[in-house]
Order: sequence, then C-alpha cells, then structure tokens
Amino acid sequence: MLKEEQMSVYMPISLLFELDGQESIKKTHRDLVFSYLYMITIFWKYGYYIREKIVLADIKEALGYSRVDKRTNYLFKVGGELDALGYTRVSKNPPMSFKVEDGAIVHEYINDAPREFSKEIIENNINNCVIKEPLFYENGTRYDFKGAINIKLSMFNYFLNQGEDIKQGVSLFYLYSCLMYMSNVNNGEVFACSHETLVKYMGWGLRKVITLTDTLLNIGLIQKGQEKKSKGNVNHYKIL
Repeated sequence: MLKEEQMSVYMPISLLFELDGQESIKKTHRDLVFSYLYMITIFWKYGYYIREKIVLADIKEALGYSRVDKRTNYLFKVGGELDALGYTRVSKNPPMSFKVEDGAIVHEYINDAPREFSKEIIENNINNCVIKEPLFYENGTRYDFKGAINIKLSMFNYFLNQGEDIKQGVSLFYLYSCLMYMSNVNNGEVFACSHETLVKYMGWGLRKVITLTDTLLNIGLIQKGQEKKSKGNVNHYKIL
C-alpha cells in the first residue's frame, strides 16, 4: 500500500485559466471545483472506489460543505457543469490498480476482474453510486502536461487540516497550486505577481487575496515582498 506522501496526481494548470473564463461556474466556487477535481482524481488513480463506497455527500463534507448542500449540485450532478465542460463523466468501471509501462499509467479496471472477485465490490461500492471519472487525468490527449503541476496528497490534506475552517483550506490549496505553477515556470526562483492577477484567476476580492497570501507567508510556505511601481505595486513570491 502506498503511503500518503507517495500519492500524487498531475493537475493541468490550464484549469485555472479555463475556470476564469467559465461564466457558468460561480467565481466563489472555483477553488471548490479545483479541489473536487483533485480529490476525485486521487480516488480514481489509486483505486479508492474499489475499497469503499464514496458518495458526493462524503466529498462535500470533506471540502467543508454540508452533506445536504444543494447550492453546489449544479457543478457535480449527472449532466452538470463539470460534465458539460468535459472535465468529468459518470463511470461504472473505476480502476482497481495501476502500473507504469513505458512512462504511461496503465490501469486494471473492475470490469476486467473475475466475476467472483468483482461481484461484491460492484454491489456494495459501485451500484447505486455516482462515480465520476476525471477526463483530463494523465491521458495525454487534451492537455500538455508540461503545463501541469504534480501535487502530493499530503499537501492537499495539509491544507484541509489547517483549522476548523475547511473552506479556507480549500482556498489556500487553490492559491498555493497557482503560485506553485508560477514558481515552476520561473525555475523555482523569485517571481512577480500582482494582487490584481490573483484576483482575476482566483475569483476573489482583493481583501481575500491579501489575507490568504499573508496566511501562506505566516505558515512558512512562501516568501512575499512588495515593490512599488509607478502604475501600482507588484508582489514578489518564492515557494519555500
């Protein structure tokens, strides 16, 4: 069994820019969407659906929402926004395991397993359960994975366990993922990014951007400095 720190998935950073252009997704839900897609990709890649029954209410609760919250159903329901935009689709054939062959991930799926092995799993964990397949996941067709960031499950869980406010942890994860990408583009060196750029892509107000970048600074994940320019101030960041 893999340990948490060994589990990771590549998330295409183009998601950040695409979410900025999707009017059908509320700005306040962008961080939720990114974390939801990360979570179901971990579940898919590492065969979680085979080991236990996971329903949407479980995922909502893990991301800081009520199990019965209906305001986000437009995103996740069958035929909802994430299905319509081509990020997810319903599947009754999730992976059991994977291996790497010639640099590519190859899965063994539940429908490939002997019936005597799969019958109970299908009845208990898959039937009467809506499982979503992440369509962008490491398939090398829709996205150029040079523009992706490899995010460890341990980092995701770190943010969700920052305190009682899980939703803030979801927002911090989204923000840190964006800053990680900018750091990668700049070869891990100091890079410039204005508050206005983060407001645009995060979908938040200026106060929230400042508060959460300061939070990342205070917990020791980034360095942050400010340079005054004639047309406004520019922040400089470095991922630690």
